[in-house]
Amino acid sequence: MKVHFYTESFKPYLSGVTVSVDTFARGLTALGHEVTVMAPSYPGFQDTDNYEVVRFPSLGARLYPGFRLAWPLKRGHWQYLKYNRPDIIHSHSPYQLGYLARRFARKLKVPFVYHFHTLFTDYLHFVPLPRRVSEPALKWIIRDFCKGCGLIITPTAIVRDILRDEYGVSQRAEVLPTGVDDAAVAAARPDGIREKYGIAPDAPLLMYCGRLSREKNIEFLLGAFQKIAARKPETRLMIVAFGPYEAALKTLAGTLGIAERVIFTGRVERDRVYDYLKAGDLFVCASKTETQGLVISEAKACGKPAVAVDARGVSQMIEDGADGCLTPDDLDAFVRRTLAVLNDPAELARLSAGADKNAQAHYLNSAVTKKLEALYNSLR
Repeated sequence: MKVHFYTESFKPYLSGVTVSVDTFARGLTALGHEVTVMAPSYPGFQDTDNYEVVRFPSLGARLYPGFRLAWPLKRGHWQYLKYNRPDIIHSHSPYQLGYLARRFARKLKVPFVYHFHTLFTDYLHFVPLPRRVSEPALKWIIRDFCKGCGLIITPTAIVRDILRDEYGVSQRAEVLPTGVDDAAVAAARPDGIREKYGIAPDAPLLMYCGRLSREKNIEFLLGAFQKIAARKPETRLMIVAFGPYEAALKTLAGTLGIAERVIFTGRVERDRVYDYLKAGDLFVCASKTETQGLVISEAKACGKPAVAVDARGVSQMIEDGADGCLTPDDLDAFVRRTLAVLNDPAELARLSAGADKNAQAHYLNSAVTKKLEALYNSLR
């Protein structure tokens, strides 16, 4: 089967969408399918994947540093598609490349799939318009875009329901989480991570991985960690991430008096993230905008349970008390739950075993990609 992915977010820009596209592309390739990813170009970046990547001319995005917007050239791309006709066109964006993908799916008469990764209304603070104007307009755009879809994929059931109830989308929608790379997790080794940052082997280590941006609510984590460190001073927080909010967060850590106990690693190569996760004891997450919380499933696959604020997609990823902990959006409640786990080695071990078991059953990419393959076949 020939599958064409269209995505605004792709390497070297790091995001949950980037990881999802890459993971599904590698999974489908491993199953013997021919995958091509259509994405914006990034000056100086060279693709080295085992699937084909076609790059479009692009422009920098002033509202989001590091991200680039594709400039879709229809005529040249149509010639490419006539000689490389896909069996499925799968868009991971509803914008420039998404509309191009939908147009050519209609023209070629092939099934069109849209992957609804992002609750765009949570990002309207980047739009220089009043919310009363931007929110209805955005929902209309998504609703209109979905009319041309044979299938919509959402990462969790709660996001599927939001798409239906809040956005007014009535097309067929199926739930499919992004999988975790089995081989990469198996190969990951935490050796040397703690030593590199001067962390004692027995020091409790909290981990966060993701993008350092406003919507990730890292300020909450730093505030919680200040209280945790006051009661358990040997604890450390490692933030395996980079992004536009990094300088502000480092300043905040200094203001809170925890700068010496918080490690900002900066950018870590994607293949090494699992090494870092395995070096920690407990994953922490305060984001309220996640559609899945992919990194929570990655932490689980590394045998690390999470303490997370009970919100939207994250609430679908954790069975409270079985493979992690969900807390209210309350600093003191988050602190109490985190300390309760850190202070009880038997409880931490039990939750770790539950996290690993859950990941093995539901989130390894080899199984998830087969479900995607079955969804594609249902459209043909």
